[in-house]
Amino acid sequence: MAALFEAHYRVPLNAKVADIDNPGSALGKLTQFKIIGSNTANDAYEFQKTPNGKFQSITFKINDNSIFKPDKNPKNDQVGFRRNDLLPKYDAKAIETKKRTYHHSFIFKKDLDKKHGYLLASVEFPKACQDGAHLYDLHYGTPFKSENVQGTLSPDANKIKLRDINFQTLFSVDMVIGQVFNFAIEIDWDKKQLRAFHSVGDEKLVEVVKTTPITPKNAKVVNFAGTGEWHLQMIKEPLPNPKDPEKERSDVPHKGIQEKGIKEEIIQLRNFIEDTSTAPGSTDPDGPGGSTSAGSSAPAGAGSTAGATSTTTAIKNNGKNKRR
Repeated sequence: MAALFEAHYRVPLNAKVADIDNPGSALGKLTQFKIIGSNTANDAYEFQKTPNGKFQSITFKINDNSIFKPDKNPKNDQVGFRRNDLLPKYDAKAIETKKRTYHHSFIFKKDLDKKHGYLLASVEFPKACQDGAHLYDLHYGTPFKSENVQGTLSPDANKIKLRDINFQTLFSVDMVIGQVFNFAIEIDWDKKQLRAFHSVGDEKLVEVVKTTPITPKNAKVVNFAGTGEWHLQMIKEPLPNPKDPEKERSDVPHKGIQEKGIKEEIIQLRNFIEDTSTAPGSTDPDGPGGSTSAGSSAPAGAGSTAGATSTTTAIKNNGKNKRR
């Protein structure tokens, strides 16, 4: 059985949202930092106990105040995004070696605005190139394209998409309200390879992406191992503003259109990393040690993987959007 790595973000049953900001609490010791705009932690997060669970799930919330302001210069305010970003403590030099498996699970309580794209999780290399790069990410909605000023839904708008370092979709599955969607992404850091697993509810994880090479098309994204950040997030991408010159629209953190009155959320749970260097990863979406039965309240049909597609070349984002 694979070993559970130190990096995880599983919320203890007795934890409160305020513990995120308390470095002396069990949860605070897992937290590197958060980005929630001018919201309070209670505005941005809510914890829920799962049926028969050992840990709580986290609701990530975004609203009109979810704007990241990195400094006092208003020109740097990320007005294009509505951003909720939680970074667990993550020793990149220790973790990004040999073979590791990254686990994420999601529940959509209600539909989101599928005209927009939503970044849900990633391993990011912020210094790999000017715009940063993601080793992988999990995305929902319509991916940003600078020419899509009408907000036309993409064919895969209702799919949760696992994307590679080049924005290509490796696997996708139709989102169903109330369902638990589990993902496990195995990274062989030494061989620069990726493999992925998926299930719904409490069902065992099964392979959906066979071993595939990690080959960045951006020549600047090299020697990235040991520099990453692990993100749990809900970042709503803007729609392109037709008033902006097209060459500027791709600056998605700072440009674009967001409608007023945003009140959106998604539940995240089962966030942990396994060391799978010497043994296969757990097929239980809760990892080594058994189930928390997080999916026991999922709707009928929870065991179905209908609507899932797997491909290494299915969708190519045109590279016009900036991730950071």
